[in-house]
Amino acid sequence: MYGAVYGDLIGSLYVYREYLKHDAKLMKKVAEEDKLLKTNSFYGAETMLVVAVREATIKGINYSTNLRKYILDNCADLKRENYFKNYFSNNMVRCARGNMRGRSSGNGAIARISGISNILLSSVQMINDCINATVPTHDSNSSIKASLCLGMFIFFAENNCPKDKIKKIIDLYYPYEYGFSLDELRKNMRFNRTCDETMPICLYAIFNTNNFEDAIRLTLSLGGDTDTNCSIVGAMAESLYGMPEDLIESTKTYIPEKYDKILQYIDKKE
Repeated sequence: MYGAVYGDLIGSLYVYREYLKHDAKLMKKVAEEDKLLKTNSFYGAETMLVVAVREATIKGINYSTNLRKYILDNCADLKRENYFKNYFSNNMVRCARGNMRGRSSGNGAIARISGISNILLSSVQMINDCINATVPTHDSNSSIKASLCLGMFIFFAENNCPKDKIKKIIDLYYPYEYGFSLDELRKNMRFNRTCDETMPICLYAIFNTNNFEDAIRLTLSLGGDTDTNCSIVGAMAESLYGMPEDLIESTKTYIPEKYDKILQYIDKKE
């Protein structure tokens, strides 16, 4: 979970700029800097939804109820820039206010799934929880597929399944086309909005790196929807490789204490 939050934080400063115009040279440069977390990095929707799902898991709250609460509690924020001045899309806010399911295929459905792991007993439970945590705002086939892809990746990684076997499982049950080269990916990169655009980028990054930091740096260097992409890859990389303790401690200083308590509760399996 801290991996997802960390990815959200480091991608936060570049997402609006990338939305306006993809800058391949800039993204490669910032991904090579010594420290990716900056003083002005900030958490956003990805972090809030991870915490919302985690809290629901801990307390036995309905996912839909808690997701809507977090969306409505944070939908009036005005700190962000222009298109991204609010944490959540207008559609998500309308769904939360109207207590109705959203049909979006947007990539905001994915990273929250990292809030489900650790205390699960079976892959069947993981599948059910992935679906239940997705459909309140993103009840579409592409969103559910992406959520299941991330959820099952995390489930098998946390159960010490080797990466090559996880890849076979993902390719069999939740297939995406990500067999491109890095040069092809960089050449064709654009701002990714949907689940179908996003998961191939994230799967390429995780399957072509061998540790937490390299996975995050490669993802950031690609640009696009940087906070979402890095949050998803951060969740996968943490489950597969673990996350360096110094990065966890740094991440904690950027989020509210109440969020950190929720994340710590599960990490310690209390």
